[in-house]
Amino acid sequence: MSYDQVGLEFNDLATARDEAVKGAREIIAEAAKLGQSASDCEFVFCDQAGQVVLQVPFASTLSASEDHPMRSPASPLSSSGDRSA
Repeated sequence: MSYDQVGLEFNDLATARDEAVKGAREIIAEAAKLGQSASDCEFVFCDQAGQVVLQVPFASTLSASEDHPMRSPASPLSSSGDRSA
């Protein structure tokens, strides 16, 4: 797991999701060039209080659909399986 201590701020969750999808696809493509996989990673977004408000699993960004998946903040988090960037 990797934490971004600086982070980025977004005006809304839709913008955060769109940027996460774009970034995840770029990371997956770069990893593939190196013969690696990044599809088991995810971006996790938190509010200023540190509460998870959005999760974007990299694997979900590989869909051809324009409807980008988004996990509800009510989804249970697994401490051993979460990845963030």
